[in-house]
Amino acid sequence: MKRIILSIAAAMMAAISYNAQAQSLTDLLKGTKVGNVVDAVTTAVGVATNTVSLPGTWIYKGAAVDLQSGNTLSSLAGTAVSSGVETKINNAFEKVGIKEGAVKFVFNDGMSFTCTIFGKTLNGTWKHNAEENKLTLQFGQTMKYLSMTGYTKATATGMEVLFDANRFLSFLKTVMSVVGKSSTTVSAISGISNSYDGMRLGYKLEKQ
Repeated sequence: MKRIILSIAAAMMAAISYNAQAQSLTDLLKGTKVGNVVDAVTTAVGVATNTVSLPGTWIYKGAAVDLQSGNTLSSLAGTAVSSGVETKINNAFEKVGIKEGAVKFVFNDGMSFTCTIFGKTLNGTWKHNAEENKLTLQFGQTMKYLSMTGYTKATATGMEVLFDANRFLSFLKTVMSVVGKSSTTVSAISGISNSYDGMRLGYKLEKQ
């Protein structure tokens, strides 16, 4: 009789434990779209999500590349191609002085920013849509009021800011014109980017 009572008690405890776990998972996923389930779970266990806090000083660590082309056969293949393209672009950038630590962004709480590149400081305003990870940079008169809209992506060491490749290269040409540098390197990079549909280019940045 005692064995029967103990078996019933154990079964009841297991059921209570199962219901508690199921309820906890239900509460976590309640009102959550399928595409956001991973974000919800990683946030719950304390793993960093793609949210980027922009205000502060950010230092350039290298070129960032993202291939959006549907021709990529797999994520592994896409990563390998992106890595190869990044190496080529980093080599081209370094020839004209765009190397680690040579570019700096300072994003102020008042929505203004400065960008130091080729030893020249450029001013403007910024707007960041954290939900869409969309960043808009509006430069001032020195850069002919050029406006750029790209995307931020959190990384283990900081963030990447990526723009449409043609738009980013247009920005570099304008900067080089302002500081009196040749844009032949930009033309070389343009040749690389033309080989990939939907290519995005930008910066790998680390917060100081």
